[in-house]
Amino acid sequence: MNKKHFTIQISEEGINVLLTALESYSRLGLRQFRYALECLEDFDKLDYDVQLSIEKHLQLFIPGDNNLGIYNKKAEKFNKAFQIKKELEKYLHLSKSDGIKTAYSNIYDGSLQDYPYLPRFIDENGKRIEHKKEFDIPVQIQGKLKKLIEKKKFDEVWEMIYKNIDFKGIKGPRTKISDDLKKVIVSEPYLLKT
Repeated sequence: MNKKHFTIQISEEGINVLLTALESYSRLGLRQFRYALECLEDFDKLDYDVQLSIEKHLQLFIPGDNNLGIYNKKAEKFNKAFQIKKELEKYLHLSKSDGIKTAYSNIYDGSLQDYPYLPRFIDENGKRIEHKKEFDIPVQIQGKLKKLIEKKKFDEVWEMIYKNIDFKGIKGPRTKISDDLKKVIVSEPYLLKT
C-alpha cells in the first residue's frame, strides 16, 4: 500500500505552534507532566515546587509507567511526535541562518534516523531542500584543478581550493567539488567558533 504524502505551506508562526504541540504531546506520553504543561503561560509562572507537586499529583492519579524513555516500545507514538518536532526545529533554525549551523546546540540535530513519516522540505520546484553552502571556484583556477584531478593529485586540489576560496569560517562533515568544477559544496555547514 502506497502511503500518501501531502504538500503544505506553513508560516514560521505555524511551525512554532506545531513545535509546542508536539513537545507537549511527547512529554504527556512519557508522563513528564511538568514539561508538558510548560506551554501554559500561567503554569510556567508557578514556583518550581508547585509545578513538581502538580506533576506528582497527576502521576499518582493517572496510572502508567513514570520511567518510560522516548525510545521505549510503549512510547512509540510519542517518539514519532518527538522525531517530527526535532526535524521541524532543525529546518526552522537552519532556514533562519542561511543553512549554516551557527551554534553548538541540539536545535540543529533533527531526527536521529530518516524515518518514513518525517516531514520533507521541498523548494518551489519540488526538489528536497538540502542544507548546504556553495562557494564559487574562481574561473582562473578551474583548468588547473581539472589537470590536478586527472593526475589524481587530490591533496594539491584541496590545497589550491583552500588557498583561493574564503570559506568565512564555515566547515562541514562533507565537502565536495561540483562535477563542472565551478563550485565547492559544503554539506551540513557549521560556523567555526572564533
